Amino acid sequence: MNNTYATIFSGAFRPLFLLAGLYAPLVLLLWLGYYFGGLILPAQRINPFLWHSHEMVFGFVAAAMGGFVFTAVSNWTGRPPIQGTSLLVLCSLWLLGRIAMLFLEPGWLAMLLDLTYLFLVIVMLLRELYLGQNRRNYIVAAVFSLLFLFNVTYHLELSGVLNGIITTSGASMRGAILSVVIMLALIGGRIIPAFSGNWLRARAVKGSLPANFGRLDIACLLSTVLVLLIFVPYPLTASTGAVLIVTALLHSLRLARWQTLRIAAEPLLLVLHVAYGWIPIGLLLLAASSFQLVTPSAGIHALTIGAITTMIMAVAIRAGKGHSGRPLTSDIWINSCFILISLAAALRVVSSFIASNSLITISALAWLLAFGIFLVVAFPILVFPPSEH
Repeated sequence: MNNTYATIFSGAFRPLFLLAGLYAPLVLLLWLGYYFGGLILPAQRINPFLWHSHEMVFGFVAAAMGGFVFTAVSNWTGRPPIQGTSLLVLCSLWLLGRIAMLFLEPGWLAMLLDLTYLFLVIVMLLRELYLGQNRRNYIVAAVFSLLFLFNVTYHLELSGVLNGIITTSGASMRGAILSVVIMLALIGGRIIPAFSGNWLRARAVKGSLPANFGRLDIACLLSTVLVLLIFVPYPLTASTGAVLIVTALLHSLRLARWQTLRIAAEPLLLVLHVAYGWIPIGLLLLAASSFQLVTPSAGIHALTIGAITTMIMAVAIRAGKGHSGRPLTSDIWINSCFILISLAAALRVVSSFIASNSLITISALAWLLAFGIFLVVAFPILVFPPSEH
């Protein structure tokens, strides 16, 4: 038991990726119970649709982001990893927030308990970056701070404090989702070309390597920030749609410079490119919703399921294997996870066009099956040391 505890809490990727993988299907099952069966949540004054969107981002996604950043920060700073009691406290606060959001009615206590996890993530991250003298990655702490502020906004929206101040509904969740997209653009823009270039060099593949970070990448990131600034308060204007189209084009050009076709033989790399490819698709669909051609649900689910969830699955498996000393190889089960989650995204997007409960159901089943396989694959990686150790 002590050895298992020591292994699980030896690195943030282990418990936080595991919690994320367990929570994602649970949230969807509860939402399906409401959507199709009239299930009532314990906190009855919370709209189940709002609870579903909040918990997918501030529960599932936030756990995975914590798992990634506290694994990466050791590489960034050269400091020891967050582990042991500190990591246990972090995970416990995340769990406390999830219990509060399910069982407590909207109010200051639910807000306080929900915010403690993200607050501690920011404090611990800033401490590690400061002690490691790693100024470059303060921007990562800034994105977590954005996420924290949008979570505060969500709770204030629920309580009615912001009535008359925020005039468009759902502003907090739009901001939260786009904050995560900024994180994907920032981190994905580092790891995808780096991993792809390393793979090509290791195999002495002739031809161009993924482009280095340059002006296009800067323009892409700044444009994504501009999307957040304009889409959150003004989602249904022509100027917002124009900014979204330009940003989608920049992301597409960025991805085109990363040699996707030349790494397509390696599933653990290809899935990272596929996840990033969902970003311009999602932004274009949001642009269409700004011109009131489609519902916002299409773009939101392209980003949340297609881009964010696919990237989480890919990074969780890759980080789990890499940091536990296992070979970076894929198999039919891992590939099935990736195919099923993109299928779930595609079907959910299409269901936004034709309002089909059948497509929503099939998409949900694909999501549940993807995470079922993910847990079977990831559990031994995250819980046990490799056999050769």
